[in-house]
Amino acid sequence: MLTVFILDRICNLKCEFCICNNEKRISTQTVKKKLDTCKETIIFTGGEPLLRTDINELCQYAKAKNLRVGINTNGLLIKRLDLFNIDFVNIPLDGRKQINDLLRGKNHFSAAIYALELLKDNNIETKITTIATKLNLKEIKQIPKILSQFSNVTFWRVFKFKDNHKNLAEKFSITEEEFLKLKKDLSEITTKFKIELIDDIDQFNNWEKIDSSGSTLIEQTK
Repeated sequence: MLTVFILDRICNLKCEFCICNNEKRISTQTVKKKLDTCKETIIFTGGEPLLRTDINELCQYAKAKNLRVGINTNGLLIKRLDLFNIDFVNIPLDGRKQINDLLRGKNHFSAAIYALELLKDNNIETKITTIATKLNLKEIKQIPKILSQFSNVTFWRVFKFKDNHKNLAEKFSITEEEFLKLKKDLSEITTKFKIELIDDIDQFNNWEKIDSSGSTLIEQTK
């Protein structure tokens, strides 16, 4: 089972398509108590988990429990992370610099590339997440070229934008036909990493989502 801890909603970026829903901050002790019962793999995410001063403490605690530890981070604060206790890191990338920074924020592309280089130098497995929107749809096919220089990238997930009741459909949504075409186009690209396209960001994989009480908020068993 994959257990995902949404540690906080606070982030140092303001991506309009963020799927956080004002989750409350999970206390250090609540996280540790839940880690005592976890098996296999856990992921710390947010918001931006590297904004927490206890993030390295939590990672160290999880590794002491013989868990496989992952971090979902935008990469801006990657130097804060003690990589000794990390098995894999997930970094978002939505295209080349201009369109990526339009979607994620000024200078995010440079920060993401720096994070990828640091993780490569330290031989840390890295996964990439992309949100397919109306604004970057034509850019997505360029991402494998960017990632080709990073031998530590093992997985690239592309999610179809989901509005989540924020009234952003007109600005970001793509049609099912456009997403199917993207799937076809990417299936014809040869890469050293696995590519997965997902229609619904809330409905995939085997995982449980932990809320601020430490109990299971959502469990997916697809």
